[in-house]
Amino acid sequence: MKKWIVTGIIFVAGIAIVALANNGPQNITIQNTSEVIMPEHGLSMRSLGSWQTNTTYGQGTIVKNNNRAYWAVSGGTSSTTITTGPTNVINDQVEGSTTWRVFNPSKRKGGIVVNDSTNVVYVSLGYPAKANKGIRLNANGGALTLPTGYDGSVHAIATMQEDHVIAVQEW
Repeated sequence: MKKWIVTGIIFVAGIAIVALANNGPQNITIQNTSEVIMPEHGLSMRSLGSWQTNTTYGQGTIVKNNNRAYWAVSGGTSSTTITTGPTNVINDQVEGSTTWRVFNPSKRKGGIVVNDSTNVVYVSLGYPAKANKGIRLNANGGALTLPTGYDGSVHAIATMQEDHVIAVQEW
């Protein structure tokens, strides 16, 4: 009996490691305005709008292009050249003045947000973050594990204007 339990635990741990390896941590730089740091999940590809040239996209916008879903890590105007975009979550693609990141729009199993900056950051679930309100992530490693089954967007705001790095990972 114990042998089967240990084997099961090792198997589950192995699956978790493979899942995390395929969707590694991402760094996002935020300032003192609310920004989407994890896009909404649980979406179908059919529900997403198509990427278009010469279009202005806001930070956090989700589109599809070439059978992949992307979200705008930073907003801007798309260029006149359609590219295939990034092929994994680690490599961003700059398109015109917009930075795109590929993502899987299906249901999120879990996620974590870590404040790697030297100042406090505030996080909110499902709506724009406000300074000094909501979920506080302390400087130098304050973290939030997303509630199980949460598929909504995650927003963050820094308390100081300079750049702050947030590390996020979803699975």
